[in-house]
Amino acid sequence: MAETTMRSRRPALAGLAGLAICAMAWLGILALNGSVPALAQETDGQSAPPTGDPVAGKRLYRTGIGHDGRPVTALTQGDIPVSGDQFPCTSCHRRSGMGTTEGGRYVPPIAVPYLFAPREANVILRLERFKEYFKELQPKSFYDDLKKPRLRPAYDDETLKTAITEGSDPVGRPLDPTMPRYRLDAEDLANLVAYLHTLSARPDPGVTDREIHYATIAAESAGKDAVEAYEKLVDAYADWFNRDVTNDLAHPGYSPYYRSDFLYTRRKWVVHHWRLKGDPSGWRAQLDAAYERQPVFAVFGGLVDGPFAPVDAFCNARELPCIFPYTELPPEKDPRGGDVLYMSRGLLAEANGLATWLVDRATGAATANAGARPPAHIRVLHADDVLGNGAASAFGKRMARLLPADRVEEQAFRGGRDFARQLRKALKSDADALVIWPGRKKAAVARVLATADVPDSLSMPIIVSSGIVPAFKASGAPDAKLAEHLRIIWPYDKPTVIHPDSYRARAWVRTRRLPIPDWNMIRQTFFALRLTDNAMEPLQADYYRDYLVEILEHITEVGFDPGPYPRPALGPDQRVATKGIYVMRWDDQAPGHLVAVSDWIVPAR
Repeated sequence: MAETTMRSRRPALAGLAGLAICAMAWLGILALNGSVPALAQETDGQSAPPTGDPVAGKRLYRTGIGHDGRPVTALTQGDIPVSGDQFPCTSCHRRSGMGTTEGGRYVPPIAVPYLFAPREANVILRLERFKEYFKELQPKSFYDDLKKPRLRPAYDDETLKTAITEGSDPVGRPLDPTMPRYRLDAEDLANLVAYLHTLSARPDPGVTDREIHYATIAAESAGKDAVEAYEKLVDAYADWFNRDVTNDLAHPGYSPYYRSDFLYTRRKWVVHHWRLKGDPSGWRAQLDAAYERQPVFAVFGGLVDGPFAPVDAFCNARELPCIFPYTELPPEKDPRGGDVLYMSRGLLAEANGLATWLVDRATGAATANAGARPPAHIRVLHADDVLGNGAASAFGKRMARLLPADRVEEQAFRGGRDFARQLRKALKSDADALVIWPGRKKAAVARVLATADVPDSLSMPIIVSSGIVPAFKASGAPDAKLAEHLRIIWPYDKPTVIHPDSYRARAWVRTRRLPIPDWNMIRQTFFALRLTDNAMEPLQADYYRDYLVEILEHITEVGFDPGPYPRPALGPDQRVATKGIYVMRWDDQAPGHLVAVSDWIVPAR
């Protein structure tokens, strides 16, 4: 397959260049005045540093909470009162300050290089506006507003305070009536202005005039083959990306559709491989040391065997985007608003989804089998390791919330023999459901289950985590008697669903003869790479990590192959792209040996 048939950036760049032609017709005022912009636009003429507290201003900007700990107030649409926690600045201008589209209205950027610089008819203004044409379809009024240049001098502290409280720009023109006119006292106003002087003031660490530095993060305990496959995939993609950049930069005068006007935004990718050694308790120190040696702009994926919490804590502390790591055990805390984007919550999603399914069985909800027997006594067998313990703990907590009257009896096993002994007892017990979390003992659990002596009188379901499926395929399928009772928790799409783009993704990997120890890991990492590649066009030269995350929120459902998962989607501050599970039964004759016995179950938060 020719490489150019798959380049997500080629069509985007051509489209952007095509819009540049339209610029001459639509906005003749936006002729290319001046030289090519630098990486971070200078903001000559700024006032002296403000006297407010930027930390308090950051809280006000992001949460709407003033210095006294209470929400500030504002008026919108002239006379509609709102509180700051309902309508914080980030709801429209976003954390990056790069703006968005909201309710069919264009929200301009207020980052330092835009706010404290004059708005002039130049390439900066053209790129600021035209990238908005690549987002969702908008009403005609939106595009009409987008074409208005609204030239103005740079804001200073006084005109900025007027804009915040009275809603007018430096030349006295009224701002959009939807923008709240905030009622701030002098301290809150000074704090907010002080923070706006820092908002995306310069490109984030990991970016130079020529390069963007990225990292991979892999724990050696994940296995040599898996780690090497992950790193080789990222290296291969970066090499592919860089060849395209090199070719473009080698032809600066080649400018059909004004293509060369955008070359100053291009950067080569430089990938650093950070390998974690030893116990997870030491990972944070290793990551901090690696980051101090070379800061990076973002992390592609991630691969650990065990809890992802140390990596999650590091990325959030450094405000470093980590794009779809491959992990079974993310942190239990709500990831909303953080810097790590998860494709799924892994075993936590399985545990919470299973609890929801069991409740649905008790209440007769449509997601479960009609007429199923409500479980009053649930037996849980789990591996005595971090994965088994984590899944069992999450399941127990959710069951205690949803069905507090139920009895959930847990028992840990250390190996195959221990599990076989406990399974024999469980199958003879009076439990209404048996739940098994194999943890790292998947192969041993699969071998025991495949040869288990299932009593003829057994009526309860035997529910096992999704990791058992590849173990069954490797060691032998369960017999018909066990299969009748076996239920699999499945956080992926149905095996009968084939994403059209998956063929292209598979061909890309196979034609480069890259190792494939785990197709799910390879496809998920490839998805992260393609999304980041696709984000480079709207990012342009605004290399802010928050802005990258905001673009990824917007384009995650663009249509690339998401690996084994259903169609992923993110939104503002959402950090989990797929949120549910199926419950499957085993069927030797079915595609993937699985048939759904439930709808897609999304647990309540």
